[in-house]
Amino acid sequence: MQYAADLALNATSRWQYRGSAELEVELTAGEHVLSLRASEDGATLLPNADITLDTFALTDVTDGEPTTYPASTLRLEAGAVLTWANGTRGWAALPTGDARADAYVHAAATGYHDVTVTYASTAATTVDVTVNGAPVATLEAPGAGTWSSTARLHLAHGINEVELRSPTGAVVRDLTTRATGDLGAALVVEAEDAQLRGNARVITYAASTGSNASGSAGVGGVGQGRENAVVVDRAPGVDQPGTYAVTVRFANAEVSGSHDYNPQVVDRRLDVWEQGAQESAGHAYLRYTYAWTSFLERTFLVELGSGDAALELGRADGWAPDLDRIEIAPLSTGAPTTVPVGGAEIAAWDPATVYAEGDRVTHGGAEWVASWWTQRQEPGEPSGPWQQIRTDADGTAVWTESRVFTAGDLVRHDGVVYEARWWTRNQVPGDPDGPWTRHG
Repeated sequence: MQYAADLALNATSRWQYRGSAELEVELTAGEHVLSLRASEDGATLLPNADITLDTFALTDVTDGEPTTYPASTLRLEAGAVLTWANGTRGWAALPTGDARADAYVHAAATGYHDVTVTYASTAATTVDVTVNGAPVATLEAPGAGTWSSTARLHLAHGINEVELRSPTGAVVRDLTTRATGDLGAALVVEAEDAQLRGNARVITYAASTGSNASGSAGVGGVGQGRENAVVVDRAPGVDQPGTYAVTVRFANAEVSGSHDYNPQVVDRRLDVWEQGAQESAGHAYLRYTYAWTSFLERTFLVELGSGDAALELGRADGWAPDLDRIEIAPLSTGAPTTVPVGGAEIAAWDPATVYAEGDRVTHGGAEWVASWWTQRQEPGEPSGPWQQIRTDADGTAVWTESRVFTAGDLVRHDGVVYEARWWTRNQVPGDPDGPWTRHG
């Protein structure tokens, strides 16, 4: 639900607050009528029920609401291109090096999501995943084929930038995200339940305020020196050095000066320190929220150098925002998994197995396809029954001596693209009188 509410600071800027709320409901099969009411009993108006509704959205989240981002929607940088080769048409080719594909994925709520990348490779390869600027996972394919690799990653509410790179080359079909509802190893603390130092104090919010603070309480008086802080003890799961996501629910209604219709809003800084450390482990400037009873959420990264030092949240040189809830989470949980796509993994060549035309095997770290019926004939003979199949990251075939090419086929050899004039096998591109001519 999207709505507007009167949380403005003066009478000339009412109804400027915009927000949304989500509620899960269990529905049986069939038709249902859903209603939103400002009264529980049909007679008594609920506190602060004076809102203007904008839109409703009903979404099936039974399976975590998976969302797929095809390669054609990704931003391709540093040499990454869409390929139109057979079998990978419209996929994003990631040659080796800095080439990358960027996806801008939405998370309805902060938490762990299964991020699945489907891609093809001509040999064993890896795909490195970065989320919001931090390396979070390396996906691994054991050999040639099409693969689906999944990592459980922490995404922040809103838009997240996911970058894909492949040091050894891959061709990406799509990326899919699915919310898991799994807290993983995240540490969640209500600010009022943490250690409060100095002038930091608990604030309770009456129902009449309409506050969205969890537990109807938060902490104010944070900042103006490190001695006025909220302190969170580390726990298993967040007890190792490394990069973590810190998510805070905060309120900030500070303004500078006055204006009839344009309040001079102020962003308040929030720092995270490890106890005993002089330097901040990370910080964020947190926006104006219209009222001290209205809380928004923000996620930012911190780099922790120890595994046991408690964390101080505050500000050394000014006021920090009021805090409602604090979450500290590893950027990933568990080990990534990889499964073949479109059938079983390509099997290794077995001399006792009978192979028919079109059968595929792996042998010597390469992929091979049978040209005709064969048994006990080891892949590798240029004129034998096996063709070695190699493809560059952009989808262009790589010339191999055993592969058959026909008129019009394009191949790459020693960095140059050639076009076949006629049927050819085991004839190296480059001879001006041979079957190959430079393409383009």
